Amino acid sequence: MLKEILVIDDSKEELELMRAMLSDGGYGVITAPNGKEGLYKAKTHGPALIILDAVMEGMDGFTVFKELKKDIKTSTIPTLILTARPAMKDTFETFGASHFMTKPINVTNFFAAIKKLIEESAATATTRLPSLPETKQEPAADPVPDIPARVASLSDT
Repeated sequence: MLKEILVIDDSKEELELMRAMLSDGGYGVITAPNGKEGLYKAKTHGPALIILDAVMEGMDGFTVFKELKKDIKTSTIPTLILTARPAMKDTFETFGASHFMTKPINVTNFFAAIKKLIEESAATATTRLPSLPETKQEPAADPVPDIPARVASLSDT
């Protein structure tokens, strides 16, 4: 089964380039031309990875990223941030971005990062806590405490 990648970018040319590259690389591709649609598709499609442009009209990449991290459905999806502005790296990493790359991208490094992020995410998702041994719990002998005789005699009067 193809791993699906969601690409969120307001540039039609960038979306088409990413679609072609990722499809040729063996991935399924979902695209979103803006942050609002990207958030919706992230929640409804549950992609293996999100590639997010940092600088977009309307809802910028940082706002989209913060919204993704707030939602339980999308908070664990690895996110690769792409931008032409390298100074944004510290901000995104501080808030937990999985990976940050500057444009223009090195294709070899780009696909290596994608593979690593998807594999790490899959490994984390399949890690299970060890099961605890079953223990039998005896029921309480009498769940209602005894009423002292003195208290019972006061309530009768």
